[in-house]
Amino acid sequence: NTSAHLCFARKLQRANNCAAILLTSGLRTCCIHTPTQHSVSNFQMTESGRVLSIQSHTVHGYVGNKCAVFPLQLHGFEVDPINSVQFSNHTGYKSWRGEVLQGEQLWALVQGLHENELLEGYTHVLTGYIGSVSFLETVLRSVELLKRVNPHIAFFCDPVMGDHGKLYVPEALVAIYAEKVVPIAAVLTPNQFEAEMLTGSEITSLKAASDACKDLHSRGPHTVIITSLTLCSKEAATKAAAAALEGHRRESQ
Repeated sequence: NTSAHLCFARKLQRANNCAAILLTSGLRTCCIHTPTQHSVSNFQMTESGRVLSIQSHTVHGYVGNKCAVFPLQLHGFEVDPINSVQFSNHTGYKSWRGEVLQGEQLWALVQGLHENELLEGYTHVLTGYIGSVSFLETVLRSVELLKRVNPHIAFFCDPVMGDHGKLYVPEALVAIYAEKVVPIAAVLTPNQFEAEMLTGSEITSLKAASDACKDLHSRGPHTVIITSLTLCSKEAATKAAAAALEGHRRESQ
């Protein structure tokens, strides 16, 4: 979840660790990349920031804002959630019911905050599942307004599009994420499939994952976290990650 990545980024900045980090958990590998040429010192962290979190909400289960708000509050952030959808359960079930917030409805909420001078307090904006082109375009419009109000606001984007080779959002969103969202994001947290969709390249190795991160860095984000990789066996993934970490340790000495 992106809230965990936001909390991790706080720790990453404090450690000033600007190298590739590889973590393994079972058959899943997480590739976290913040290159030295993109200094994290410009990333505005505060001890008590305020987050505008635009994500999904489910009655049953923990996704989106349902699992983002509480962890962020535990880490000292004030969180104002906007629910992009209100579903009975997540879409991995055989069926679900609920409502989808439309672009004009999102803009009305943002304008209400703006009219009451409430946008000035936000230090971070966090986005997750977005199910329509109009809503994503309005998110971009909202981030642009937030950046005018506070040029130092940090935009954390989880480009939720799909997983395991399958899209679960309209295909038209892929180009919008790649061409319009990535360039303005400070931190990007795609999974393996989403990173492949954004870069147009297949990720079959740790080097390919690092190359994908570098590609995304070149477009704007100073931190890219590929949240999961399925490459090989648990033993091979563990050895590869250990070798990468040892190489980084030697370079930093």
